[in-house]
Amino acid sequence: MKIFLNNQNLVNPTWSVDNKKIATIDYDGKITLLKNGNVKVTVQSQEILDTFELTIKQ
Repeated sequence: MKIFLNNQNLVNPTWSVDNKKIATIDYDGKITLLKNGNVKVTVQSQEILDTFELTIKQ
């Protein structure tokens, strides 16, 4: 799974997830799903900070 942002003006975004037992995310925004559950994804670039939650059901 890859996340694409509508705002292409982000400079060097930093991605993170709050539970690495459910999913991991790389520097490019590619998520690797590990098991079912909820995970919060955060992206930050300069003054922009956005967070959203994913529900994983494999």
